[in-house]
Amino acid sequence: MHPVWRTAVLVVAGWVGAAAGAETPTLKQIMADPAWVARSPTAPCFSWDGRSILFDRQREGSRLRDRWRVGLDGGEPVRIEDRDLPFITDPGGAFNTDRSLKVFSRSGDVFERDMLTGALTQLTRTTTGEYDPMFMADGSIAFRRDGVWILRDADTGNERQVADIRAQDDPEKKKDEKKSYLEEQQLRLFDSIREREERKDEREARDKARRDADPTRVPGPFYLGSGWRVQDRALSPAGRWMLLSVSKDPGREKHDKLAAYVNDDGYVSTRDVRPHVGEEKRRDDRLVLLDLDGGRVYWLDDSVLPTIGDDPLAWLKDRKEADEKKEEAKPDEQPTAEGAAPSVDAATAQQVDPQVEIEDATSTEPEPDSQDQPATESEEAEKPAEPVKPRACSVERIEWSPDGTRVAVQLRSNDNKDRWIATVEFPAENDDEPRLDPVHHLRDEAWIGWDFNEMGWTRDSSSLWFLSEETGYGQLYLWDASTSETRALTEGRFTVQDVQESPTGGVLYYRANRRHPGLYEIERVDISTGESLLITVMAGTVESYDLSPDGSRAVFLWSTEMDPPELYVQEARPGAEPVRLTHTDTDLYRSFDWVRPRFVEVPSSHTERPIHCLLWEDPDVPAPSDRGKPVVLFSHGAGYLQDVYNGWSYYFREHMFHTLLCRMGYIVIGPDFRASAGYGRDWRTAIYRQMGTPELEDFDDCLAWLGENTDADLGRVGIYGGSYGGFMTLMAMFERPGIYRCGAALRPVTDWAHYNHGYTANILNTPDIDPEAYERSSPIEHAEGLEGALLICHGLVDDNVVAQDTIRLSQRLIELEKQNWEIALYPVESHSFHEAASWLNEYRRILKLFETNLK
Repeated sequence: MHPVWRTAVLVVAGWVGAAAGAETPTLKQIMADPAWVARSPTAPCFSWDGRSILFDRQREGSRLRDRWRVGLDGGEPVRIEDRDLPFITDPGGAFNTDRSLKVFSRSGDVFERDMLTGALTQLTRTTTGEYDPMFMADGSIAFRRDGVWILRDADTGNERQVADIRAQDDPEKKKDEKKSYLEEQQLRLFDSIREREERKDEREARDKARRDADPTRVPGPFYLGSGWRVQDRALSPAGRWMLLSVSKDPGREKHDKLAAYVNDDGYVSTRDVRPHVGEEKRRDDRLVLLDLDGGRVYWLDDSVLPTIGDDPLAWLKDRKEADEKKEEAKPDEQPTAEGAAPSVDAATAQQVDPQVEIEDATSTEPEPDSQDQPATESEEAEKPAEPVKPRACSVERIEWSPDGTRVAVQLRSNDNKDRWIATVEFPAENDDEPRLDPVHHLRDEAWIGWDFNEMGWTRDSSSLWFLSEETGYGQLYLWDASTSETRALTEGRFTVQDVQESPTGGVLYYRANRRHPGLYEIERVDISTGESLLITVMAGTVESYDLSPDGSRAVFLWSTEMDPPELYVQEARPGAEPVRLTHTDTDLYRSFDWVRPRFVEVPSSHTERPIHCLLWEDPDVPAPSDRGKPVVLFSHGAGYLQDVYNGWSYYFREHMFHTLLCRMGYIVIGPDFRASAGYGRDWRTAIYRQMGTPELEDFDDCLAWLGENTDADLGRVGIYGGSYGGFMTLMAMFERPGIYRCGAALRPVTDWAHYNHGYTANILNTPDIDPEAYERSSPIEHAEGLEGALLICHGLVDDNVVAQDTIRLSQRLIELEKQNWEIALYPVESHSFHEAASWLNEYRRILKLFETNLK
């Protein structure tokens, strides 16, 4: 079903080299505000009629962004005036059945666009936020107002609240609760109290009867019980059902404090940031189905989800408990005479080793008791099965089919080992109970990936598409609602993401790196036949895309390693020619003589797959000594990120800095080590319970490859990187002291036990049950290995990796009496630096570190 795909060769087609004699940029120029490189377009989309493209662009001399418009032929873009914005831009939104009308929210108000005439009608004009508008099956419009669903009649414009939902106990059920002795006594002894209660019951019954008979009232109230909070409300387009995600307040955890020292009032300010891993109070979500017509509340039983009653971490918890018991069982060491053995009583001996038999002449063996005998098979069979206790879960997505007849939910266990997709089987009769019907279950013994969790219904409501890593790569699947069968729409050793169905239906578009891990292109697959077609064929990466209202064209942001993102539009079919719409890169950027990196594949000594790397080297620059050129290894951040791809990098400053290093006689290599994105599940999860170990092994392979294939002097190696790259720099300096002469760790994680829960617990579990993983993976535990020169840079208002990480490590290094290390703190910078002066200061320090220790 899949065509044969051509092998991709990563060349930078858009890049035109600088003229002969062009200069190398200075460090100050490289670290200046990036507008000197390009004011690239962002957030592209089609105009409502599909005749032009709208996009954002940074204002010249400012960090503000304006909205621009350009024709499909690539003419001169025009900035849209503020007064015209409400009439041109239709962000997001939803169409009616025949796509003749569109509703959308802008600035918290709801608008309706006639797609035939272009007429725009403002439906709400309030200071209250109104969002997520959609068309109902009867043509009315629903939207959220302060989180509550509101229905607007298409003919009269009348608005009504869909449901009255209360986080309270149902007073009717409360009457049936057994009264205490004192309450019963009061009613029995005192007529006045009994009569008052009877009058109250009579009044409440009358009010309920009136409310139930009054068609003008808001449906409900629907009582959830006290303590519950509504996290999400998903309304069926058919109008009968609403599916809620609810949870109870998990409580308040202790948070880190962040201090800001440079403020406009001259005083130090503090604020809370995230709690530590293992200390975050996680919600346990429940699903509640409301029958808006019948007035009933159904709590869905999630124990039917496969393995939800299992504990994937039980083995770790059992081992931890056994270790603690062994530790407690150790006898207290008492001082004894030299050469004399400490006395051990029988109880202590049995604690140390339960297998040791202690003879006691006074003891007699008790007669066996029937209660101590093992149960017979028949007795075991008679025991009732213990009810499944589901693990805590989070409801990630709720998706109604366009016709409102089906709903799909995606849940994820809070330990992040399982993901479920299920539909809801609605009750056929009033006495029936709705139930969850599992569609897909994904178990990962490491952790469920952050990507590849997209899902949605096809426009005809017949099928549910979703992404899954079940084969080891994020692929696209289709579940048929009529047969309950699932089939793969894509397959192979590549990843799929950013799925959109064509506005006309029947075809799914997506981005994939099928031809090469570092090349992302638009493809489409026919839902009925499964035939895949390549839409864009360009020597670069499609960063994002959008389809025109009629599905005939695609607009996309395209870039290469050397070309900043620009806008292109193309007919949404194979072989169509793309048209470039913007030219935002500057003449100044083009005037410099940049070193273009080579894409190289380094053989791995630990996996069958190669390590994809970027290699910067200028063969025209001689080595500074007869031993060869010094080496700098750049470690990207985030862990799960792809830096080796033919697109404009998040680390564009660092990549430009590498040109400067090459001109000074260095070789620079930047690997996508194990943990990186784009290479499948096994590459991603190789770091489970051992962050820092597989990555260093990959670094070892990269250096060995450099020694065999380049003029590299492996006796002079430095390393640097930020965030996760800063963490890896520390691990390299502490764990490979004989290999790395120096390293610059920028905003590094120094102790994973002090990082956030959402990221860290996935990879290392939590410190209370898996302390070994934290001790193995945290640089602060290995600081005694430091021998080379170390620079640590950190922003003081970093609320991601707080500066406390660096400060704690500095105290550790002080107590270890380590020398030749220094810290630079940046008072106004967060995790990602914003000020050009800070960037320049930081990289001057890095350059000095390399020049001092590697030359």
